[in-house]
Amino acid sequence: MKKSSTASLVAALLLLTACTHGNQQISTTPPEEQLANSVIAYSMSTDYRSAGGLENNPGGSILFYNPDTKTWTDVATDGMEHSRLTYRDQTLYYTDYQTDYALTPKGLATAEHQDHQVPRIPLMFGIPQDRGGGMVALANQGVIDDGKGYLWDVIVTQGNKRTVHPLHHYVNYAAQCEDGSVWAMTDPYSTSTDSGYGPSNAPQGILQIYPEFKADPIATINQDRMVIPGTALNCYDKVLYYITDNFKPEITDPYGGGPGDHDGSTLISYDTATGKIEQRNITGDRAIRRTDDMWGGTLLEKYTYKGGLYWILVNGDVVRTDLATAHNTLLFTLEGFDPKTESPGLIYFEEDYLFHSIPRFGRDTDFYRYNLTTGEMESHAKLPDYKNVDKKYQFPSAMVITNLDKALKL
Repeated sequence: MKKSSTASLVAALLLLTACTHGNQQISTTPPEEQLANSVIAYSMSTDYRSAGGLENNPGGSILFYNPDTKTWTDVATDGMEHSRLTYRDQTLYYTDYQTDYALTPKGLATAEHQDHQVPRIPLMFGIPQDRGGGMVALANQGVIDDGKGYLWDVIVTQGNKRTVHPLHHYVNYAAQCEDGSVWAMTDPYSTSTDSGYGPSNAPQGILQIYPEFKADPIATINQDRMVIPGTALNCYDKVLYYITDNFKPEITDPYGGGPGDHDGSTLISYDTATGKIEQRNITGDRAIRRTDDMWGGTLLEKYTYKGGLYWILVNGDVVRTDLATAHNTLLFTLEGFDPKTESPGLIYFEEDYLFHSIPRFGRDTDFYRYNLTTGEMESHAKLPDYKNVDKKYQFPSAMVITNLDKALKL
């Protein structure tokens, strides 16, 4: 990545601090120093609806936690309704309504753009340095009145160059493989290109996103019954994996069945090198993931590591699905929240660890570390509240660990 000069850094900082009305940056520390001294970064999305509409856009922020000073600092942005961030090769990538950012401990690079009015970016991936660095993001633009139906934008930003590919399919999720390639899958019930909604027997499509973009699926996957499609796609050893929740055979319309109408789940894989597709019934713990008591399914965060797919039920159960045998093992249950009344907070996986942060305004933040190999909670830290950099109508929507060594000491 091209290093910014001192003048560029000053200009970038001025850009950040001169954001939307009411969203002045509180911290005086330069963004690159905030990142260099941090262990955790939050992305704060904008709640423009509660603020009274886009004309009162409250903006967004990136919050950094410094474990040495035990304080939070902020970088102000123009905000985004659904804002993600990703961290790779000591670079933090994030975006807002007008600019894409690549922040390193040495400086800040930006790519300005004029995006759609209300961009939502629920999916973002870092490009490896051997491919030039940068980010790939998928922005959900919704149904566009242009005769082509549903629209997602595939955004590739490297340096100050930004390329946007329109994608007229409803994307259910996306994943990045070890080589940096990015893939996505369509929702089988929302694949129509004219309205955004397809028939109940539509197949699930595999989309090639990066480095080569293809506008239509390169493969389709059919199942012999109605299912709720997986809420996440993962890649391991260049094979894509996802799990579907299967309705009982008598259910013929996915919108006509309830949580108690499921009888199992299926592990589906697609080999990106050979095109081979496999479907295997899952056995073991929590093979039926949706019941009358477990109507919400799973959290979005999934992780593939050492031959396993790790996922989390809404009640906090953390399960490992063996990719070779399709067998589930319940590892542990997340602590610190009531799934009936509280949000589970923010999840981040790295190496052998699951990090779980529960930010609560006006109270200490609970920060847990679990070991995926031993199944044990190794640490429960109390981090100070971030109210000193909190701004009205902003809320935490994503988290990354920016320094693993420091995180293991919390």
